[in-house]
Amino acid sequence: TIQLKLEIIHKVLTEGQSIRQTALDYALPSCGMLSNWLAHYKNNEYTLSDKPRGRAPKMGRKPKKR
Repeated sequence: TIQLKLEIIHKVLTEGQSIRQTALDYALPSCGMLSNWLAHYKNNEYTLSDKPRGRAPKMGRKPKKR
């Protein structure tokens, strides 16, 4: 959830806890995941937004030529 992500990000940014230790504390699959969250958080002016998951639907697809 977004609240949990924000909690984890604030642990790293405000409390100065390392990314690796925080990832281990919250049992994240990898440190890279938390690094990506931090990068997105900083690039989006310190906000998190939900992005849709999965592949975008292919609307308006042209039929194959025979």
